Amino acid sequence: YDADGELKSRWGKRTRGLDGFTGCCNPVSVAVTDSGEFVTAERGQPRIKLFDRDGKLQTVIAEPEAFDTTEHERVDTDAELVTCQNGGIEVALLDRQVVALDHTTAAFRLFDLA
Repeated sequence: YDADGELKSRWGKRTRGLDGFTGCCNPVSVAVTDSGEFVTAERGQPRIKLFDRDGKLQTVIAEPEAFDTTEHERVDTDAELVTCQNGGIEVALLDRQVVALDHTTAAFRLFDLA
C-alpha cells in the first residue's frame, strides 16, 4: 500500500504447493529482511520460507520436521484449540538468523537465513 492506502502490489496464493500457503490463516507471521525479502511462517504443517521481494519462493528455511509435529497436529485437531489464535510460529530477524517462536511448544528456535 502507498501512503494514501492504495494497493500497490500483492503476492501469494492458496495452494498445497511449497510456493504458496495452505489453510485460512497462513502465513501466520511475516518478517522483512533489510534487502526486502520476506520470511514467512505457517501453522498446520509448520514451515518457514523465504520469498524474494516479488513473492517468488527462494528456499524453505525450516521444514515441518524441524518442529514437534506431533504437538502441532494435536493442537490442529483438538476442537477446543483449533483456532487461528492458537499454535503457530512467529518469526523475527536477528542479523542473518531467523528467530522462530513456536507457540505450540513454547520454544524458541534459531535458523540461518539462506
